[in-house]
Amino acid sequence: MSLPAQAFFISRVIDSRLDQSNVGMAKKGVGNVRKMAEMANSLSHEITALCNRSLPPAAGKKAIILKVTEFKVQEESQGYTERATAEVALSFLYESSPGRYLSLIDLSSEQESKGMEVTGKHDDNLVAAIRDCMLQFSELNFDELASQATPVSAQELDTQVSEPEETPDYAILRDSVIRQGAYRSFKEFCDNAPGITEPLSIKRVPLTSKTWKGTDDITLYTLDANGQKKLLKDVWGFSAGKETYIFHQGDYYPLERLGNSYTFYGRVTAFEPYKVNAATLAVGALGGAVGTMAFMTGGTSRPPNSKGKFVLDMRTGQAVDQQKDQYRKVPDSQGSANLVVYYYDTKTEPEAQLQLSLTDQIYSAVRDMPVNSSVELIWPEVRDSLSIWVNDSGESQLDFLPKGKQTTYLSCRPRSKNPADGIEIRIVEKMEADFYLNKIKSIQAKKSRK
Repeated sequence: MSLPAQAFFISRVIDSRLDQSNVGMAKKGVGNVRKMAEMANSLSHEITALCNRSLPPAAGKKAIILKVTEFKVQEESQGYTERATAEVALSFLYESSPGRYLSLIDLSSEQESKGMEVTGKHDDNLVAAIRDCMLQFSELNFDELASQATPVSAQELDTQVSEPEETPDYAILRDSVIRQGAYRSFKEFCDNAPGITEPLSIKRVPLTSKTWKGTDDITLYTLDANGQKKLLKDVWGFSAGKETYIFHQGDYYPLERLGNSYTFYGRVTAFEPYKVNAATLAVGALGGAVGTMAFMTGGTSRPPNSKGKFVLDMRTGQAVDQQKDQYRKVPDSQGSANLVVYYYDTKTEPEAQLQLSLTDQIYSAVRDMPVNSSVELIWPEVRDSLSIWVNDSGESQLDFLPKGKQTTYLSCRPRSKNPADGIEIRIVEKMEADFYLNKIKSIQAKKSRK
């Protein structure tokens, strides 16, 4: 973040957002599936590191405290293009004397990018918004701000931006009849006014897994005057009369009324690095910021087929995972670990491959592995057990605790001659791993000679 020399530096950053579980929504993958974006590390830590590099502390400079009241990203499709926005709101405070603070001013900025694919623009937009707030503040007269500032106590300094507001008097909570149709936004849902009112056709495929038995995989269509179906995309949810559904993490789930809100049981996702600007929104992208600012989707060490309870926040429209916090307790780091994973099978098709997913409570990695190949990963910090599974299935899963500063070898091989039995994942000794890694090298060498 490039800034001209300033007469202030940031001494402290306080995250005062009401909802600190995520930083908004983004779209990912071929189907532009909506994902919740999260920070890998605390927001306060990341912004402090960024500001320390761009606005270094120095004698004679004013020590400013930042309260972050809004920090979010979102994406939306507009025909053949996409639009990414970042909204940042900061309160600037100053400690006039020990234990006495002045609330100088509240500033905000919204930045956007447009293009065919904008997911990689979130980092630039957020940094640009922070920079804009800093520049706005630098243009103001500090003495004038201080003379008109509102005093703030030490206790008020660490409180959230505001107390939760009462749930608005939405039509969806008040009306006795829920109108049928598809909602293009959370607002249409709240207003009980679906923007898509054409007749709907709902394709239901019963799910048979133990976790989801009794529920359906739903595909939604509209019907034209001739009865022709058209796949319906980019909707918030829909109402079929008796039941109302929300589209969450790529699937439809039935909503249940709970007081002045709604709940639903949906699929929770394990940590998957939200690869903003390659792997993370990191040092280079931030113009030299110390540390790493990374987006995540999900936020637990649970396999992706797990079921979790969500509550719909009627003020923001966000679905809040009710079990997330218990997965966010992070033990002390035991150092980094080296992982070597190989996929060996001489009986399957040469084009076969599996998707390998590894995750703990903070980091994760996803790799596509062709048959008879290997991959080496350096796990940044070993804090807790690590989960590994293949092909987006929680059934072929292994939980283990890598040894810090050592190499753990993992084998992925068929359970039997029957492909339906799937892949077995297990930890092996170095001697066994070397045997199959040499076999893989031999197979690859023969391919390269053809």
